Formats: sequence, structure tokens, C-alpha cells
Amino acid sequence: MAERMPGRPGVPRATALGLVAGFLTLALVACGQGSSSTAPEPTGAAGLCHVVCSDYSTSLYVAIAVSPSSLACGSATNLGTADEARKQAVAACGRGDCVPVVWGHKGVAAVAVSRVAYGWGWAVAASSTAEARAMDLCESRTH
Repeated sequence: MAERMPGRPGVPRATALGLVAGFLTLALVACGQGSSSTAPEPTGAAGLCHVVCSDYSTSLYVAIAVSPSSLACGSATNLGTADEARKQAVAACGRGDCVPVVWGHKGVAAVAVSRVAYGWGWAVAASSTAEARAMDLCESRTH
């Protein structure tokens, strides 16, 4: 029987690692302007979270969407409404199951992922605050 990923019932380890490899490719191109992408390591502890999408807008709306199955993300920024930002982030994510997880006006959004979970954060001005919140939530969901 195939080894299963912790926290992902029914997903064989080889399949999950394949999803991570695909995610690595998508994460490097999925985030919008002003974004920073770092890819999670496909090896190591399941609880290691990394910020993969971070985007901001100084005057308009920003949103980030995540695919729960692949952990791919996509962002949208500088849009006139929250609804427009969420829709564009889902489209940028590029997967059929992408959902907007963080959005707001005049601020910074961030998403962190591990091999088994994701978390999001929002801050009015500091990307480090949004990223720290995303990391904290991601880490809390890996246990």
C-alpha cells in the first residue's frame, strides 16, 4: 500500500510530492505585481511553511487565491473592487478548485504553504506583518 501524507487522507506520498513539484513551477509565476515567491521544499518536515504569494496595493484592492488540492496560488492587485480582485486572483491561480482566501483595500496580503496546509495574512502597511500572520496560521494548521 502506498505511504500516505499526514493530514491528507487518501493522497499517496508520491502523488503529493508530484503536486508539490507542480506547485513549485506555478508558484514562481502565479503571483502578480509586487509579489514575492519562494517555493516550499519538497523534502523535510511537513510543518515547514514558506511564504509563496505576497502582494500589495497602496490605493486599491488586492486578493490572493489558493488551490486547496495543489497549494498553487494566484494574486491580483490594483483593482477597483474586492470582487474584481477576488475573481482575478482565482483566474491567476489557474486551478479548478482555487478559492480566494485573503483580500483587502490599501494593504498587503500574503499566503504561506507547507506540504500539507496553507495560511493567509493581511496587514495595512507592513508586508512582514502579513507574512508573519500567514506563517503563523499555516504552522498552526500543520499539527
